[in-house]
Amino acid sequence: MSLIGNNPEIEQILEQAIVKAKYHNHSYITLEHLLYALVTHKNFNIMLTEFGADVEGLVADVDHYISQQTDFISIEH
Repeated sequence: MSLIGNNPEIEQILEQAIVKAKYHNHSYITLEHLLYALVTHKNFNIMLTEFGADVEGLVADVDHYISQQTDFISIEH
């Protein structure tokens, strides 16, 4: 039995990371894609907000960083 188990929230976060990587034509899922998916996930977003984090700023910064990364772009079509 895995520690994660069958957790639909984790599956949603992983799927969002995949979507983000594909949107930017990246060949690999990186920690930045996972971070973006995590901070944009509703429950985690609420928790960060309750702790006083600037979630909108964090999302914008991570999104900008991801969009500037070209080292991961696939040259295959």
